[in-house]
Amino acid sequence: MAIGKNEPFALHSFLGSGWLGLCLILLLGACDFTVNAPPMYEPRAREFLTGQGISTPTILKLEERIPLEASEVALLERFDDVPTLFLLGWNPSTPPEILKRLVQHSVEDVRWGAATNRNTPMELVLKLRTPGKYTTANAYVARNPALSEKIIRDMFQSRDASWSDIAMNPSCPVELMQEIIEKGSDTDRTWLAWNRNLPPEIMARLSNDPSPDVARMLSGNSTYLEWKTRAVK
Repeated sequence: MAIGKNEPFALHSFLGSGWLGLCLILLLGACDFTVNAPPMYEPRAREFLTGQGISTPTILKLEERIPLEASEVALLERFDDVPTLFLLGWNPSTPPEILKRLVQHSVEDVRWGAATNRNTPMELVLKLRTPGKYTTANAYVARNPALSEKIIRDMFQSRDASWSDIAMNPSCPVELMQEIIEKGSDTDRTWLAWNRNLPPEIMARLSNDPSPDVARMLSGNSTYLEWKTRAVK
């Protein structure tokens, strides 16, 4: 799956589904990962939607964050299924009026999905934030690429969210990336290596990182692979 530079973190889409995803989860589970990774919503949503007679192409688009047609969004929104609504919340084609409802949903998992979407009204996203205290909701808010630089820096300094969460945000300022490399944990640097919006100087530093987990994550980063190819030429 190609992840654009302005898209928020999607761990289980990145890992994939089926046996490949399971193997990668087990592999990454060996790391000291403190990032709040969501449950594997894809297989749960797939099981539910298949039972409802939803077409396989629509389910695949929902799983892989591929833009949905307006008719598909309307169809999926009518279901009161948490995994489906979580995935709908972070789909790039879900319109703000629907995201507004999802981010205020009674179930927190649904709110978390919408919190990562750059199209969710920011005033509602920030209502999920608890300043000065780490929460799972803060972790999802920190990954929203539409956050202002001021908010990202404030969450970074106050530790509202882990540095790993902020490292995955494509809007993370370069100076914070530098600080994560210099002062962060192996886990923080590993998730920074996941970021598809890394500048060349950060990729160069990460390419020399001693952690095998960082190297492993870089090997799956399309931005890094393109940069590395150009550098070789």
